[in-house]
Amino acid sequence: MSDSKKIWRPHAPRPCAVAWWPATCSTSARNFVRDFVFPAVRAAALYQGEYYLGTSLARPCITRGLMEVAAKEKTNTIAHGATGKGNDQVRFELGAYWFNPSVKIIAPGASGTSSRALK
Repeated sequence: MSDSKKIWRPHAPRPCAVAWWPATCSTSARNFVRDFVFPAVRAAALYQGEYYLGTSLARPCITRGLMEVAAKEKTNTIAHGATGKGNDQVRFELGAYWFNPSVKIIAPGASGTSSRALK
């Protein structure tokens, strides 16, 4: 159900970058609403009984898409941009490990921390 298209960009912002990495853009809005939002609303999933969950529902959906692309590309290494200051890094990494326990994770935004896979 997702619309994906492979694009190519330099892996570094330097003008002399010679290596290129594939990047995949996809829209998972239908999957997100069907698989995450509707079940949460049916379960009356509220954070501390006050407001509907948002980010915490989106991260597993994003991780699922990321791991689908990783499997399609036959890679065992992924990267994310979570800073490590909140729950996003935990949500991305635990979700990735759920799909593939041997995945290696690069988290360049998590300054001063390193993923379990890279230790």
